[in-house]
Amino acid sequence: MDSSADKRETAHFPNAAKMSWYPGHMRKALREIEKKLPLFDVVIEVVDARVPQSSRNRNITNVIGQKARLLVLVKSDLADASVTSAWRRYFPDHGFPCLATHHRDRTATGKLIAQIRDIEAADRSRRGARHPRLRPLRAMVVGVPNVGKSSLINQLVRRRRTKTGPRPGVTRHQSWIVLDEGLELLDTPGVMYPRVTDAQTGLNLGLIAALKDELIGEEALADYLCYRLNVQNLDAFRNFYKLDGRPANGDELLTGVGRRRRLLRPGGEVDRRTAAKVLLQDFREGRLGRFSLERPEDEA
Repeated sequence: MDSSADKRETAHFPNAAKMSWYPGHMRKALREIEKKLPLFDVVIEVVDARVPQSSRNRNITNVIGQKARLLVLVKSDLADASVTSAWRRYFPDHGFPCLATHHRDRTATGKLIAQIRDIEAADRSRRGARHPRLRPLRAMVVGVPNVGKSSLINQLVRRRRTKTGPRPGVTRHQSWIVLDEGLELLDTPGVMYPRVTDAQTGLNLGLIAALKDELIGEEALADYLCYRLNVQNLDAFRNFYKLDGRPANGDELLTGVGRRRRLLRPGGEVDRRTAAKVLLQDFREGRLGRFSLERPEDEA
């Protein structure tokens, strides 16, 4: 995939590069993260495996600084497995230990807890700590809205303890979760960039629902999704909707989806917005196949 071509393609989505969604609770949450950071041993930075770079909030990264961290690529079952494997090699090479998981991964709890302990032990050794830790290990969970933090925590505690939902901004307050393994987690509200500065990042965040659909528009997101599906020569979506050919653009894709699903207005015209919502929901739930929007080679 040619990242320069992607940037040229996203140039006709100007709203995606001018968005600002930074309500007061996010500003407060970032201040609280910075204030409480010294109380923690490890930061768990949760990102979406389909867009691991776009879903990293640089403001949070700057606040974390040199604190020991673990990068967790969630929803890996929705991403291209080979691309996720490449990211798992890429991030450690750049100083960020990482693992990938998804909500059906029954081995995730053991792997994540073991890696958190390893990271904390290595950090204590690096700092020359001489006294044993006399309290549970503390980890702070951070990430952008709707990235999957609460779902990951629910997975760890093996029961529903934190509120999850399909809309960004569900977790509004910090909440503690105590695990049986002597590990305390602090879940924090999702924090978005104060301003999205480039269209491709905004569109990627829109596709994974980290940004509210109305900020970019469902039809614009559908158009961008169609472009990315075609760039990667993926056919699962055509098979899923039983389309006769490859749609050249978002208009053709929405027309095909609308007619196949009978999403029609009086008179037989396709209800494009409803078709776009259906398309986006199908993508977000993995019905269109495993698909990665970002690859390590793009970083060059």
